[in-house]
Amino acid sequence: MRLSMDLEQQDVPGQLLLALQPFRDNKANIISVVHHRDRKTPRGMIPVRFVVEMDRSKIDAVNTKLKECGISVVRAGEDHLIEAVSVVLIGQVMHSDLGNTVNCIDSIGFAELMDVSLTMTGVDEPSSAYFSSPILALI
Repeated sequence: MRLSMDLEQQDVPGQLLLALQPFRDNKANIISVVHHRDRKTPRGMIPVRFVVEMDRSKIDAVNTKLKECGISVVRAGEDHLIEAVSVVLIGQVMHSDLGNTVNCIDSIGFAELMDVSLTMTGVDEPSSAYFSSPILALI
């Protein structure tokens, strides 16, 4: 089973290695680790997302070990990502209803907007927006 987990950990050396050990001990195959070292959660912690493949029966053991290590599991669930789509919009992006565009993407039920980057060269100049959206499927 493919599983994604969002964790919060302290901003001290060795914490990422500490978070990896329960996955190793339970024979999980790590697909990706996104360590947001430059961000802080409202509790002052570092957010980290793990995507792993592991036996469903070992999830509780991993969660228990992470909690024992002082690492909070914020979210855990099956990962249904099947394809990622990126789109670049060029023109008067800021002068259009960017919020409506984001809401339309999020509301279709099988895609979720994950990343938006906006570039403006001047107030009356054309702007560009980069959207990254995984396409989801309920497997």
